[in-house]
Amino acid sequence: MGAKEKVLEYLKQHLNKWIHNQELRKISMANDTPRIIRALRQEG
Repeated sequence: MGAKEKVLEYLKQHLNKWIHNQELRKISMANDTPRIIRALRQEG
Protein backbone atom coordinates (compact mmCIF):
# COMPACT_ATOMS: atom_id res chain seq x y z
CA MET A 1 0.00 0.00 0.00
CA GLY A 2 1.37 3.39 -0.98
CA ALA A 3 1.60 6.51 1.16
CA LYS A 4 -1.48 8.09 -0.40
CA GLU A 5 -3.59 5.01 0.22
CA LYS A 6 -2.40 4.78 3.83
CA VAL A 7 -3.29 8.43 4.48
CA LEU A 8 -6.70 8.04 2.83
CA GLU A 9 -7.57 4.95 4.88
CA TYR A 10 -6.43 6.64 8.09
CA LEU A 11 -8.52 9.72 7.34
CA LYS A 12 -11.57 7.56 6.59
CA GLN A 13 -11.18 5.81 9.94
CA HIS A 14 -10.89 9.13 11.81
CA LEU A 15 -13.64 11.23 10.24
CA ASN A 16 -14.49 14.49 12.02
CA LYS A 17 -11.30 14.37 14.08
CA TRP A 18 -8.41 16.81 13.98
CA ILE A 19 -5.25 15.03 12.87
CA HIS A 20 -1.80 16.58 13.14
CA ASN A 21 0.52 16.55 10.14
CA GLN A 22 3.18 14.68 12.12
CA GLU A 23 0.71 11.89 12.81
CA LEU A 24 0.09 11.51 9.08
CA ARG A 25 3.84 11.43 8.47
CA LYS A 26 4.15 8.48 10.86
CA ILE A 27 1.29 6.65 9.17
CA SER A 28 2.47 7.20 5.60
CA MET A 29 6.23 7.00 6.23
CA ALA A 30 6.53 10.00 3.88
CA ASN A 31 7.79 13.51 4.57
CA ASP A 32 5.67 15.22 1.94
CA THR A 33 2.24 14.73 3.46
CA PRO A 34 0.98 18.19 2.36
CA ARG A 35 1.45 17.07 -1.26
CA ILE A 36 -0.49 13.88 -0.54
CA ILE A 37 -3.33 15.84 1.07
CA ARG A 38 -3.49 18.24 -1.90
CA ALA A 39 -3.64 15.31 -4.31
CA LEU A 40 -6.47 13.70 -2.33
CA ARG A 41 -8.41 16.98 -2.29
CA GLN A 42 -8.06 17.35 -6.06
CA GLU A 43 -9.31 13.81 -6.60
CA GLY A 44 -12.35 14.57 -4.47
